[in-house]
Amino acid sequence: KEEDNVDLPIINILAKSNNYSLRAAIAIHPSAPSEILKILSNDEYEVVKDGLAYRQLPKEWNSLDDYEKIERLEEEEEEISLETLEIFVKSSNWRIREAIAKNKTTPLSILHKLAYDKDTDVCKLAQNLLLPEEWKGIDENDEKFKKLKETNVSEKILELLAGSPNEEIREYIVNNNNININTLNILSNDQDYEIKRIAQNRLLPKDWKELNSDEINDKLNENKTPLE
Repeated sequence: KEEDNVDLPIINILAKSNNYSLRAAIAIHPSAPSEILKILSNDEYEVVKDGLAYRQLPKEWNSLDDYEKIERLEEEEEEISLETLEIFVKSSNWRIREAIAKNKTTPLSILHKLAYDKDTDVCKLAQNLLLPEEWKGIDENDEKFKKLKETNVSEKILELLAGSPNEEIREYIVNNNNININTLNILSNDQDYEIKRIAQNRLLPKDWKELNSDEINDKLNENKTPLE
């Protein structure tokens, strides 16, 4: 149980500890002053940044450790506030994000965010909760993917599948004629270089699409306004 009041010299020492778990504990501690929190906001460890974010949680959640948070997020029958879920959905702990997806009261807006999660299991879980029955589990089903390529799929389904951990599916979507601007924007930040390049190119105006890098640089220089 954390003490509400810890002397500032102790806070200052622990905030510089080589142990990231101690820095994370300081990040969430009520005695930590703003100047220390500002320093910790640039910490290289995500768990420390989690601690800073968790300061915004209601006290009933703030006092729980990660295991207790996960258990409650999975089993809570009453609707959890959107503000609380918005904090947890950004947690670096994938099990916390997974627990949110497993909770039956989680709203669609949060599930949509988890459908693009960087963790494969969390992403698949959220997508399968949102997809129509015929597309559930498409990441691991060659027959369903074959059907996807032969079907005129709606923009909404394509947008959802743009978060798929399956690179082949994302590559198909980025080249699909039914894709909308929002989906192209999602794929323009894709981790795969070629998918990212195609999405960015499709977002460009027609007269920019066929230009190579040198030609784009020339065009940018032509339109450069001198600084005063």
